[in-house]
Amino acid sequence: MRRLLLSFALFFALTITWAQKANHWTPRNGTSGVTQHKSVSRSGFPSSYKLYDLDVNTFRNNLMRVAGWKTKKSVQMAIPNASGELEDFDLSEASNFDAALQARFPQIRSFSGKSLKDPAAVIRVSIDAEGVQSMIMRANGDHEYIEPFSADKKVYAAFTKQRSAGQMPWACTTADQAMMTGLNNRVMAVAAAGNSGSIMRTMRLAQSCNGEYANYFGATSSADVAKVLAAYNATLTRSNGVYEKDLAIHLNLIDQTTN
Repeated sequence: MRRLLLSFALFFALTITWAQKANHWTPRNGTSGVTQHKSVSRSGFPSSYKLYDLDVNTFRNNLMRVAGWKTKKSVQMAIPNASGELEDFDLSEASNFDAALQARFPQIRSFSGKSLKDPAAVIRVSIDAEGVQSMIMRANGDHEYIEPFSADKKVYAAFTKQRSAGQMPWACTTADQAMMTGLNNRVMAVAAAGNSGSIMRTMRLAQSCNGEYANYFGATSSADVAKVLAAYNATLTRSNGVYEKDLAIHLNLIDQTTN
């Protein structure tokens, strides 16, 4: 009986290790047969990048193993970096939705983690029906990103920040700019008052968008609200990575966001 239990434990351990180390990303040479995602045509898309084919379903299934846990669980996943290597990260869920909203949209998820190779590197990953996006922040070096490159979200581009400030062909001069400046000043005032530091504070976020924003992400009616929430989640995943690091603030979308 003891030998049987030992054999089972060894098999179980090997199975878990295999699942954690499974390679979901395959380097791709060229764009033959690829229909580009519409975001690739934007002016800010980098001129230099590395392409990978992604086994999206397996990648998602492995991440979802640690989704929804009240007690933090983590999984080791390999993610492409800017050097063209697969780098191992220890990932756990870092939801951008309050509990009620997350329960309503369980397939829209966000994860955070640390590199097993570079202790100073942290990663944020968002995943939903529209694909995968990620951001790696390192102590020394530009941020690294992964975004869908193909319209079917099976081919991904990995790249570093390449856009220089001030080179966009237009600048926002509307009242919204003044509003955002005011919000930023308030956030910085909170940090300056000593309310940041080691204590992570969660702030409730109410977010809305106009029709043009929703349409860009394929939402044409209230039935498509998940597409808009997926876009919010992708943006918040990166934004919260910065806010948590610099200000010890995390933003959570409230359930009324869909009203």
